[in-house]
Amino acid sequence: MVNFVSNPPKILTSFLAKFQNVFTKPSFISFSIYLNGLFLELKRTNIQTIAERTVTPHYENLQYFISEAKWDEEKLNDCLIKNLESNRTTKTCKKGVLAIDDSGCKKWG
Repeated sequence: MVNFVSNPPKILTSFLAKFQNVFTKPSFISFSIYLNGLFLELKRTNIQTIAERTVTPHYENLQYFISEAKWDEEKLNDCLIKNLESNRTTKTCKKGVLAIDDSGCKKWG
């Protein structure tokens, strides 16, 4: 069980770096902390529990990032698609379909 975020894994750090140009520096820090927090094994995943499990908790910064920070959703989505297309295992092909479920709900079936 993961109890807190100190240093994210290198693979996650390199993935997050691809999105640096989408955010301002303070927003990118909050974005990184939030995404790292989503990987924690928490009973209830929210910004309060993420802030409680990070080494330098800044609840207010996470709250601002989620509710009020200005960043371009289209630019973020374009960057995500560009990154998916640059990887041979996730890029589109004539014989396949890539379905991205960003709802965060567990699926069964």
